[in-house]
Amino acid sequence: MGCKNSTLIKSSAEEGMKLPIVDKKVGVEMAPAVEKVSFTEGGEAFLPDRESATSGKTAAKSVVFSDSIASTKSNFRGSTIIQAAIDLHKSSLTVSDRPQLNRAVSSRRINFTESHQKWKDVFMRFDKDNTGFLNVPQLQNALKSVLYQEVSFEQTQTVMNDFSKHKPGLLDISEFVVMLTFVHETVHERSLRASRNSLTSQLVMAAQDAVQDRDDMLEEIASLVYPFRDILHIQDYEANETTIDKNVSAHQDDDFNAAFAPSEMRCLALVSHNGMKATMKKFVLANKNILKKFRLTGTNSTMTMMREVFKDEADQIVFDPSCKSGPLGGDAELVALMCSGGLGGMLFFQDPMDAHPHQADIDCLVRQALVHNTMMENTPVSALMMMNVFRNALEGVGKPELIPSFFFTLESPSVAAYKAGQNKVIASHIANRNFNTI
Repeated sequence: MGCKNSTLIKSSAEEGMKLPIVDKKVGVEMAPAVEKVSFTEGGEAFLPDRESATSGKTAAKSVVFSDSIASTKSNFRGSTIIQAAIDLHKSSLTVSDRPQLNRAVSSRRINFTESHQKWKDVFMRFDKDNTGFLNVPQLQNALKSVLYQEVSFEQTQTVMNDFSKHKPGLLDISEFVVMLTFVHETVHERSLRASRNSLTSQLVMAAQDAVQDRDDMLEEIASLVYPFRDILHIQDYEANETTIDKNVSAHQDDDFNAAFAPSEMRCLALVSHNGMKATMKKFVLANKNILKKFRLTGTNSTMTMMREVFKDEADQIVFDPSCKSGPLGGDAELVALMCSGGLGGMLFFQDPMDAHPHQADIDCLVRQALVHNTMMENTPVSALMMMNVFRNALEGVGKPELIPSFFFTLESPSVAAYKAGQNKVIASHIANRNFNTI
């Protein structure tokens, strides 16, 4: 069989992405006695037959993908055996190992974590008045210091215009770190290649790279949150429906076996004002496999909607008795449940654009959640984040320490000081009464 040999994989200690070769049939690591992987004319990767691969020493070895793998990406992605190894070990790879495995996790953004401290120190050095911002003259001096060359006021103004997003004419520390990450890399790379581009052109290229990198990142995040688009209502990014990967988040709400039964935990209440009921329904549909792990309660209309959503799984859901509608005392009933130790947490989607006749009850419910240190999520995005906490707390052997209010009676740390003050008041009254009886 005619083939092209490429020494992309070596049993060596080179820096790169270390992956054990996995025998696809038996799912175990092999220790190949070969030093390279071969590619057929059609671009398929193959390893020597199993007998030759497993002959010789049995000591475990790692295979290393060299930097040249980027130039043969299509061949590499087509390798079934190697791809199986990659898929198997993706979760165990460090961020620095993964730039070629995730399109949007570019090498530049991976370097942000490493470079943040360095560029932060530069920022602090030139922010002499401690305002938290650099103006154009301060930025000019910082660029001269980092690039080791003269930078004109006009060139600095170009950088400022391209990277300043929050306050025109000023760069905060986050903008400064992003700017220097791209500017330093662009100028440094082109200087190594003896580029004839002017510094102004290089600065413009750096700004273009930064925009493209951020667009790639936001596109991937938009794919991940696509099922929640009607819950989040993102305002500063318009997803392209034709390019977004709608399958990325297909398993956001996979079912799982919970470490704790609903009867072992306190209730989870769902409450939504009329203007937020449609949002609550979409939220429940998107997270039903997590929510059904709890005993569910809430105000009347929200619970009616919940029973409709779970009508095909009624035998799997534990519903506690519904409370009345909010204006009729439902919020007050939840306060009583909380104070008696029956409520572990609450998702309360409040409508900020409408007046409520029972505002006093709403304020009481929110205040008592503060007093009793009970989990309360008042916005769809905070509730969505809490779903990840719930999943982590309940999956596998469980991490109940992540959701303590579902197991223990808690209170705000400030309550202790209040109780101490009350005890002093009571003691003073007792002392005064005793004095008056003498």
